[in-house]
Amino acid sequence: MFLRQCLLACCLLLGTGLTAQSSRHLDERLDAYARATENNCPDELLACLDPELFDYVPRQLLAAQLEAQRTTKDVEVTVTDFTVDQIGKKITEAGTAYVPVRCHHDLNFRLRTAAARNAEAFAGLTEVFTERYGAAAVSTDAEDFVITVRVRKQLYAIDRGEGYHFIEHTPGAAGVLDLLVPLSVRERLTGY
Repeated sequence: MFLRQCLLACCLLLGTGLTAQSSRHLDERLDAYARATENNCPDELLACLDPELFDYVPRQLLAAQLEAQRTTKDVEVTVTDFTVDQIGKKITEAGTAYVPVRCHHDLNFRLRTAAARNAEAFAGLTEVFTERYGAAAVSTDAEDFVITVRVRKQLYAIDRGEGYHFIEHTPGAAGVLDLLVPLSVRERLTGY
């Protein structure tokens, strides 16, 4: 009887240790994703994405898109206050672990040049962001020509045996999302 209790206790401790290790790894990967996002490091951000994404979208194309989002001579773009709001329950299907993650960050646009610093351009950009993200997510500082957008994201952390990588759940990329996170998994992860 004592031996059985010891075995049960060892199994429980090992299981708890593995869960804690998995959770710690996810936290570390989320930190890396947040740093890459805030520091505007395209290569580091691409390293955080699910490698299978590049089977459908060329890595060079994503790198070019990320590079285009960087600061230009007219507009300084910064990301601040990356915050993980909620980490959902892990689901494993066909040997792959999926974890839903909700997060947000501020996307700041500061118009820098005289050509960009005019009321019409400022109002136009503010309108574009308001239409896309909603009025509650957009704030402005007309004196310093800064527009701040609170961006809310839903990510899926995916571990295919090589550690966690991420894919954003964006309406425009539903087809790619279907290939990387099966509908059966997304349905089980709803409302976390």
